[in-house]
Amino acid sequence: MKKTLSLICVSACLFTLSGCKDATAQVSDSSKALITIGDTKITRGNVFNMMKKSDTSGSATLALVKEKIYEKENITLTHEMKKEATSKVSEMQTSLKYDDDKFLDYLKNMGFSSKENYMEQVSYPTLKEKALVEKYVNDKKQSILSTYTPIKAQIMTIGNEDNAKKALKAIQDGEDFIKTAEKYENSNSDGGKETIYYSESSIPSDIFTKMVDAKKGIMNSVMKDSTNSVYYVVNIVSNDTSEYEQEALDKIASDASSSSSSINTTIWSYYLKEHNFTIYDIDVYNGIKSSYESYIVQD
Repeated sequence: MKKTLSLICVSACLFTLSGCKDATAQVSDSSKALITIGDTKITRGNVFNMMKKSDTSGSATLALVKEKIYEKENITLTHEMKKEATSKVSEMQTSLKYDDDKFLDYLKNMGFSSKENYMEQVSYPTLKEKALVEKYVNDKKQSILSTYTPIKAQIMTIGNEDNAKKALKAIQDGEDFIKTAEKYENSNSDGGKETIYYSESSIPSDIFTKMVDAKKGIMNSVMKDSTNSVYYVVNIVSNDTSEYEQEALDKIASDASSSSSSINTTIWSYYLKEHNFTIYDIDVYNGIKSSYESYIVQD
């Protein structure tokens, strides 16, 4: 049975006027003073409304929601996650060439009180999201593989048609693909290494479609990207997913951990709908919709 994930912006109990998305939530005991300044009092209601309206993009609210999703999906902070987070923070400090005091000042300027606070607010949620994405991709592996059609291939991208044809001729004559790529390809490509590509990879969709239809081996013609003057030389290493299934799933999960990935959006939409994510306040609803419209899954 699905469990309802109710939106709670603060730890106080909320009273909702109705279940409709155009309702307004109110904090219980809203007139109770939390702070007084002379004759002026700042109430629970004042603080609640200030917090709600300050989160105009909905990002802070969604951070709380995501933590609830992690709990419901049994995604917990592990020793390995803590170790990885500590390592990443150390790497960041090393790359900046800051001593401890200067690095702490750097974190404080970004709004964090300490390394641990930074990890709690940034590193740990990122690693939990990565774990959730991996869980989804592996739980739904058959659907993932059929939807995104992963292929193992070697690719050269070359900005000159004549050079692309020379490169193709060279590998057809038995030259090493990677060495040929080093000679001819653009600097922003994968260096001719064996790589998993799928329908959401950065290669053009028309090129990928031709790869899906191709047989194993060197594709016998140079392909031009229809959107610009870049030419592709491709060797299909394997199109039998049983030979690289886990490698493909790991690649897709790694890419999907990025918030900009369309697969990431699909995954979050799935879990929010699975747990009946419902918003009972118009300000919160509009804030989330303005920046994360795909996360609005209620009817």
